[in-house]
Amino acid sequence: MLSRSLGPDNYGSLAALISVASILGVIGSAINVVAMRETARMWAAHDDGAIAGFVRRTAWYATGIGAITAIALLTGAPLLAGYLHVAQPTVWFAFAVYLLVGITATYARGAAQGAHRFGLFAASLLTEAVVKLASAVALVALGYAVVGAMGGLAIGSAAGLAVVMVVMARRSAMGAPSPAAPGIVTDHLRLGGESLKVLAVAAGTITLVYLDPIFAKHHLDGLTAGYYGAAGTLARIIPFAVGLIGVILMPKSAALHRSSRTSLERVLQLTFGAGVAGSVIGLLCAWLGSDLLVRVMFGVQFSPAAAILPLYAVDTALIAICTLGTNYLVAVGDYAIGWYVFAAVVAEAVLMALFGLSPFRLIGIGIVVNALLLPVIAAHAWRSIQEAPAVA
Repeated sequence: MLSRSLGPDNYGSLAALISVASILGVIGSAINVVAMRETARMWAAHDDGAIAGFVRRTAWYATGIGAITAIALLTGAPLLAGYLHVAQPTVWFAFAVYLLVGITATYARGAAQGAHRFGLFAASLLTEAVVKLASAVALVALGYAVVGAMGGLAIGSAAGLAVVMVVMARRSAMGAPSPAAPGIVTDHLRLGGESLKVLAVAAGTITLVYLDPIFAKHHLDGLTAGYYGAAGTLARIIPFAVGLIGVILMPKSAALHRSSRTSLERVLQLTFGAGVAGSVIGLLCAWLGSDLLVRVMFGVQFSPAAAILPLYAVDTALIAICTLGTNYLVAVGDYAIGWYVFAAVVAEAVLMALFGLSPFRLIGIGIVVNALLLPVIAAHAWRSIQEAPAVA
């Protein structure tokens, strides 16, 4: 909907900015995972009364991390503005607000996920999506272009945050806090230390998803970057859809890894089987219906994106399985894969900076790097399964 109002050039700018936001937003994903794991342990111990206190104590910590990230973005904005050819200062201020709110919202949803409040988790995501879409379209229609689109993202994130925080912070009424509930200092030390470990893996994984649009915006002309951004938006539906499986996989795996290898194997067979099937379905849709998908989603002016979409879908299908694997490894506390993900990011960045001068070169580099990373992730996942207790 936004693409029809923005046009290919401005949409290319928006796609590049969303890519940067997603890479920086991995900081929120890191504390999301840790919050999920902590509340999952409380839920498994039937200590629901401690969850609300934990959320209230650590929410300010998450907000502080978001504020630091926003300040860091504004500090580096002059350099990024030149590289991405996005010069308007108001765009970067709206971007900073989006980061601040988005990181906090991601943390809060992690707490709800670990507490097995999947209805609340879904309500927050849906509220954010609906409000984000409505406000962004309205602001762009009023003539605010990319600034309006970024403002809409921030407004939507704020709405999603409000939904989950109101409920999670009040849940203590359902049970008294546990006498053994950790204090604020212990919470912060554990949340911060674990977040840094998670960040090493999560940052690399999300960077593999969003690195190429940044180089596309730099290397390609405005229109081609817009077409590339449109194809990427459609292709990334595959890892996003497969990633929904992780909503269930991560808290279940964190619990089963400590209790039953047999049950863990069953869960992983189901989830990875569904993940591969979902990736194949998405890949077939992209190959067989690329023209229709582009015309319906973006309009006739983005028709050249249809030629880019099929190959892009191969790249994102590989990313989908890699991401599902790294999500599992992070959930069970296996961070060693982070070194390999980091090496993949460095290799991809160097190759794209030097040789990514066309859409197909950028995608080809991504396919090769992700294909090489996949067997490494599989080997680490297999090793982690063998470490689980062999009980029924």
